[in-house]
Amino acid sequence: RALEAKGIPIKVTGGSSLTDAEELVEFLKLLRCLADPDDPVKLLAVLRGIWFGFSDDDFYQFHHAGGKFYFRSSLADSIPADLSAQFTAAYERLQKWRKWLEHKSPALAVRLIGDNIGILPYAAAQGNGRSRSGYYLHVQEILKTAEFDEGASFSGLIDRLSDILNQDLEQEMDQDGLAENAVRIMNLHKAKGLEAKIVFLVESAPREAHEPVCHIHRGQKKASGYFLALIPNGPYHKKTVAQPADWQQYAEEESKYLS
Repeated sequence: RALEAKGIPIKVTGGSSLTDAEELVEFLKLLRCLADPDDPVKLLAVLRGIWFGFSDDDFYQFHHAGGKFYFRSSLADSIPADLSAQFTAAYERLQKWRKWLEHKSPALAVRLIGDNIGILPYAAAQGNGRSRSGYYLHVQEILKTAEFDEGASFSGLIDRLSDILNQDLEQEMDQDGLAENAVRIMNLHKAKGLEAKIVFLVESAPREAHEPVCHIHRGQKKASGYFLALIPNGPYHKKTVAQPADWQQYAEEESKYLS
């Protein structure tokens, strides 16, 4: 997010951050609902989500008035007019999307449904929007490839999307469509062996304040290291027994990178 805020192009390898993209999680719920229209639990999950925004009170009033949680059914006349209008609009959209699944290729139907509900503008409007938009476009490409190269059905595409969200995605996500000249973000396992000229290892554990114990000075010709000589001093501490000349100067310089 910090890189994106500075306008720096990035590539992301690994899908752990995809679970933070609420729109993709909700999109998966929607596709599962369309694949199994007889399941009221999946329907309720979708209706409560970001695409429709129904409340539990809406569900209670709808059910109490004789409504059925089945988007292919007609609505009872006893349902209050305003609530009936909301559920009618939702059910009609779900019926339309279901017809797309029945009459179009799986990957095309998935793309059309995503476009129709507005995933891309929704993702772009969120925090980290450029990356999240890139995630969605990349996922669509993966699903299209799964159908064309592997013959995946609609249920197969659902399984593939679920795998993408729940596992580490191996493909590299280029958020800006740039093949080169971008910062590549990946975990340590994927970074090994690439021999990049510049690598930043970002500490994932909570940072605790501590005094410097070493300093590496990188001059124009060669690097020099300066280290404290330490011995154990109790179970949790160490004692300095020797230090380089001008250590205070080196320690102050090193402290800039520890704060």
